[in-house]
Amino acid sequence: GIRIAFALALMLFVAGGPARARMITDAAGRNVVIPDHVEHIMPAGPPAALILYTLAPEKLLGWAHKPPAEALALLDPLAAQLPELGALTHGDDIDTGLIQKLHPDLIVDIGTVSPRYRDLADRIQAATGVPCILLDGRLDRTPELYRLLGPITGTEAVAGAVGDGSDRILAEVRAAVAASGSLLRVSANYGGVEDGRSA
Repeated sequence: GIRIAFALALMLFVAGGPARARMITDAAGRNVVIPDHVEHIMPAGPPAALILYTLAPEKLLGWAHKPPAEALALLDPLAAQLPELGALTHGDDIDTGLIQKLHPDLIVDIGTVSPRYRDLADRIQAATGVPCILLDGRLDRTPELYRLLGPITGTEAVAGAVGDGSDRILAEVRAAVAASGSLLRVSANYGGVEDGRSA
């Protein structure tokens, strides 16, 4: 009946039939169907915008919060042309109007993987119909983060090179810390209000 027809249609959709889509599992364990060909990506916050800019600046719809002029001066001129989108959420409210206006193929959130942000990704996707993936923003997850985003953004070669470079840098830092015989403590703030995301 209708349920069987729906199930078959869904299988064709996920398998890359006429709709040309595929399923990925994000860092929260969510199975998300995304387009095979992603052209327009909306970042959910500053970490996602920065990572996506390093991979596919032409697919990035804009900055969650535009970098300061001093930072933009060090980047490609395209960086300054990207608009400031503002926060995707305001407290518990999702700016669905902004998302519908921009027509993204995909929303990417990078940061803390917790029940709260898993729920937020689910709510964004349900409210807008746009696939939303949540990725682990911890420093030691940087190599796999790039390797996951490479096929999504169509930049496998660049993402693989950056992932390999990240592996080497992390290994060098771990070796230096181990050789020093002391615990190196580093504190950093990359500008988010909460868990690296803007409120």
